[in-house]
Amino acid sequence: HAADQRAQSVPVVTVPLAVNASTDRDLTTITQEITGVTVDLARVDSRRCVGECRGLRARRAVLAAQLTALDVEANEAKRRETEQDRLRAQASRAEESRESHRADPVTSVVARWIGTTEARLNLLLDFACLVALEGAACFAWYLAGVAVVATGRAAVASDDSATEGREQMVARVSDLKPEGREESTTGRVTGTASHESVVIEVDESATVSEDERLVAQIHEAVVAGHLNRNLLSIRQFLRCGQSKAIRLNRFYVDRFGSADLCHT
Repeated sequence: HAADQRAQSVPVVTVPLAVNASTDRDLTTITQEITGVTVDLARVDSRRCVGECRGLRARRAVLAAQLTALDVEANEAKRRETEQDRLRAQASRAEESRESHRADPVTSVVARWIGTTEARLNLLLDFACLVALEGAACFAWYLAGVAVVATGRAAVASDDSATEGREQMVARVSDLKPEGREESTTGRVTGTASHESVVIEVDESATVSEDERLVAQIHEAVVAGHLNRNLLSIRQFLRCGQSKAIRLNRFYVDRFGSADLCHT
């Protein structure tokens, strides 16, 4: 990321460990020892001696040398601790610099403009991104739902169109009148009864054609005088059953007109 690249541009400062960390004493221990040596030297100086007092002078010289060495060691410990503190401060400043470089400069400027902190502004930006993603997901689900509804409506409309087409076809077949129908003579009442619409299915077309052919034969025989139209004559003429003779007789009446019929 860009933030990591900016942070890596800051040099890393490491705090080296002391080389003689295991042997070097801390300043507190040295100070305590200096205090003890100083007390011993003061005691030696307070003693009165008559003569050469070589032992006392030697003791004083040893304590003075020991005190000098302790002062040098204390100064070295102070220098070492000062160097460690300086390196730690430098490393801390480098870490702070990396964190400042990691932060987005645009966010920092905008945060100062609106009078808020970078953390709050980042939280606000994250919330805005979350709302945008959720809104996009909801809109996608909405489009998917609209597509499903449109597909369902198209299917229903197609079914309605197919049903309407079948109804129109049935209506045309029901309203179809056979050609050659003769109008009845004067006195016949036009439209004597309302005939129920018979829905003719596709598989019944062969039966209708066969009935038309048989009715045409019956009509030719009646016109020629070879057949007296009644149920018995039709059954004998066509050699059919009672139900078929009744159906053909009704078809004959629909096409060529009604007349008195003797049910035999």
